Amino acid sequence: MFNSFSSIHPRWGPFAEVRRRNFEKGALKFVILHLVEEKPAHGYEIIHALEERSHGIYSPSPGSVYPILQLLADLGYLTTDEIESKKIYTITDTGKQYLKNNKESLDRINSFLEQRWPSDIKFNQWQQTFQEMRRLGQRLQGRFHKLDAEQLSAIWEIVNKSVHDIDIVIERSKKSKFNYWHNKRGK
Repeated sequence: MFNSFSSIHPRWGPFAEVRRRNFEKGALKFVILHLVEEKPAHGYEIIHALEERSHGIYSPSPGSVYPILQLLADLGYLTTDEIESKKIYTITDTGKQYLKNNKESLDRINSFLEQRWPSDIKFNQWQQTFQEMRRLGQRLQGRFHKLDAEQLSAIWEIVNKSVHDIDIVIERSKKSKFNYWHNKRGK
């Protein structure tokens, strides 16, 4: 099962499939147009801004960004100026109106991305959690043959309890979200 995902992007392995679903079809044009509305930019700045906002979770290829920039320019939503041999894209009044007319779609996309792309604080906590898990794996790696049955049993109990405790935290979170929405709908 995991091997099929690793062919998508070897660095992400089993998490590669999640990485592919950052945008619904056609949503990237709204995000790019919104980025250019915030600040005129060239293509690689847009790619970098998307990588930065997603904390590296999403890294669009030039082959996905530049055709969208060209489409937006063809539609009259962007203009281009050549500065130091780089095309700088700037939103037009027509582009601003297009975003305004599609505010509901843009808000829905941004809401989706806020859920998918963690805040700096949440991302840092996530990174720290995985660093500790990796550190644990490194400490255990190569020591298996040096541990006796009692030590292995004690380690297994600690890890098993940790997994159980994490499951409780996750389930509690699911229940509190369910209760919040259930109570909100009942009012």
